[in-house]
Amino acid sequence: MDLETKELLDGFVVESRENLELAQKKLLALESAPDAETINELFRAIHTVKGASGFFQLTRLGGLAHAGESVMSRIRDGEIEVTASVVDILLKTTDALLQMLDRDDLGQGMVVDDLVSILESMLKQVASDFVESSKSIQPQPIDVSRASVPIPAITTVPVAAQPAIPPSKSAAAPTTIRIGVEVLDELLELIGEVVLGRNQLIIRHRDDPVFKGLSRSITRLHQHVIRTRMQSVGSLFERYRRTVRDLSQQLGKKIEISIEGGELELDRTVLEGLSDPLTHLVRNAVDHGLETAEERSLTGKQVVGTVSLRALHESGQVMIEVEDDGRGLDHERIRVKIVEKGLVGADEAAKLSEKELVAFIFHPGFSTRDVANEVSGRGVGMDVVKTNLVRMGCTVEVTSRKGKGTVVSISIPLTQAMVNSSVISGLIVGIGVHTMAIPQMAVNEVVRLSSEDRRTRIEFVHGREVFKLRDKVIPLVHLEDILGIPRTYAGPTGESGPERREHVGDRRSRQNPSSE
Repeated sequence: MDLETKELLDGFVVESRENLELAQKKLLALESAPDAETINELFRAIHTVKGASGFFQLTRLGGLAHAGESVMSRIRDGEIEVTASVVDILLKTTDALLQMLDRDDLGQGMVVDDLVSILESMLKQVASDFVESSKSIQPQPIDVSRASVPIPAITTVPVAAQPAIPPSKSAAAPTTIRIGVEVLDELLELIGEVVLGRNQLIIRHRDDPVFKGLSRSITRLHQHVIRTRMQSVGSLFERYRRTVRDLSQQLGKKIEISIEGGELELDRTVLEGLSDPLTHLVRNAVDHGLETAEERSLTGKQVVGTVSLRALHESGQVMIEVEDDGRGLDHERIRVKIVEKGLVGADEAAKLSEKELVAFIFHPGFSTRDVANEVSGRGVGMDVVKTNLVRMGCTVEVTSRKGKGTVVSISIPLTQAMVNSSVISGLIVGIGVHTMAIPQMAVNEVVRLSSEDRRTRIEFVHGREVFKLRDKVIPLVHLEDILGIPRTYAGPTGESGPERREHVGDRRSRQNPSSE
């Protein structure tokens, strides 16, 4: 294979994978809310894979794509109704096509005859039903003798009685190009060096208008390069629609997924690191957390349970939350289990708070289940979840109310959320001989205080210094005290030294002892 052909084939694999992943998203959307544009997008995605596979003479991959495309064509024409069983088969078709693309032979040695047979049998039933539609609308039985997996029951619609599918508004797709990740990484590293060089020249040239213009351009360029590495959290969250759907069917539960804050963006490597932990947390919520429809009905809950995925900014952190409205953690069950496993003694376990008990779910090998199933219960997972998140610089916390549900909260520092951005804008501060940087994302406002301001605007309340900023009273915290270094002062002519002057608050405290 020559270099040009290999590049074309590599491009085909990447593009086909993107089309199939899009098709899976559209299938899940189609099941809940069918509309004409979703069906058209789905058809085009499968059609593109089929057409490109024919160019490379990938007969098995193209044959399966063609069978799936034919079923989609009948759905588009209104001859097959979209049902859960039809979506199941089409999802299995896209799964198989993705598996083919992952093989070295691109599926030429992969056996998919049974799946093709099912798709063809669905088409035969449609053809048979339409022939008989003038006599009866009842569907005819299908010959399943040559298919080794179940064929879904499908509903065909006579031409004269096709249901009206509401059209949806479609926006023109933005123009994009595909760039290798390694190119973006190198570009980010280079612009980081440019920013550092610019910063070293700021003091010397800060009054030069030409340098100011160049500095602004460098800042904008740096921001745009960072954006190329950022991806929306929604691109990760959307993967779990399929996970929840498949598990709910496997476990016989009725579950829906809710996604909030999907527009929030994180560095792509952070998203990749979150993928496995979130997968485990979602599976746990579906299996452990949510009850069956019968159990929920007996306790007065809605029969359909909910798994919620949320992303939000909070206090200088990015918060990722996985919540279910299920049965919640049984704290007493955890108490019994940790004693049985010898993790703590019975007397000590009796004194543990609910928060302390919850922490044991992250202990290796711990599970409240007596019997494991295919999804969970082996005590392997939550400890790995925590280990992987801590390795990324994240923290994880679990809150739960029995009978109400459980929330797993992952906190990602903003500096960690952009860990590979090479350069993070910051506010440089000097304390004595120490120079430090505060991430700009954590700074809301900078206020410079004059000597007069310090005298008139700093108060002393309940033993603490506070500062009046507009209509707010803000506690003052000295960075030297936090870091355990001596306080210093800077004089009006640039001199500095150890802080020996009495603090305003200390002085006022003695003058007005009643203020405490």
